[in-house]
Amino acid sequence: MFNITGNKGFHMQFDNGFRISVQWGAGNYGGNYDLPYSAHVGSSVPGADTAEIAIFSPDGNMVPFKDGDTVQGYVTTDQVLSYMNAIASCTSIEHLVQLLKEH
Repeated sequence: MFNITGNKGFHMQFDNGFRISVQWGAGNYGGNYDLPYSAHVGSSVPGADTAEIAIFSPDGNMVPFKDGDTVQGYVTTDQVLSYMNAIASCTSIEHLVQLLKEH
């Protein structure tokens, strides 16, 4: 499942129920962090080289990354793909936490 979020990113839910949020709008920890919030009201946010990601478990809770934070900032497209592959392959929250420790 795909969802657009506020004209500044998207959520993608995998068959296993885990979901990734990829955001690159004003205030998100990525290439457009310093954009004024008004920059994307009524229009699309410009592209960016990096984005902010978060991962949600099937029950809707945020999954912490290896540093304990629930948001990972300034992530490149290749890194987003690597996280997506890890999320799609996990079989449980414990499995995902272990996979995230390897990133």
